[in-house]
Amino acid sequence: MKCSIKLDISKPQQKYLCVSYVITGLDSPELILNFPTWTPGSYLIREYQNQVTSIEICGDHNKKLSYEKINKCQWKVKTKNQKRLHLTYRVYANELKVRAAYTDHEFTYINPSSAFFHIDKMLDHPVDVSINAPSGWDLALAKRAKKGVYHYSDFDEM
Repeated sequence: MKCSIKLDISKPQQKYLCVSYVITGLDSPELILNFPTWTPGSYLIREYQNQVTSIEICGDHNKKLSYEKINKCQWKVKTKNQKRLHLTYRVYANELKVRAAYTDHEFTYINPSSAFFHIDKMLDHPVDVSINAPSGWDLALAKRAKKGVYHYSDFDEM
């Protein structure tokens, strides 16, 4: 399986991060999406998933796929043996703390644990991330982009 993420922060005044995943190479009738409940270095259980809204999941040819929330931080997607999945959602980003996400007209800060799903049993898979930011903004990440894409060896590195 391969996972590519597009982060759209082009309208920061709206206080939402728009996140889009494309997952290819699926080979099972269902997929579990996990939202983190902790941040490295912070020893409390968090409720990051409460900031997630507007989830849409489609398969091949834009066919909508059904999903259900199976506990406070996991969603089960019925992939119907689709080979490709497109997941979109929004994250409310208005908490200016090191463990969270925040965006406004001046800057955006994201702790990845507060904004990104990981796919069950795919923590050790590579992840590509591209970012659509407002014109004139400089991006500061731990990695450098290659042709506009940040390549991570796995979700933990991201």
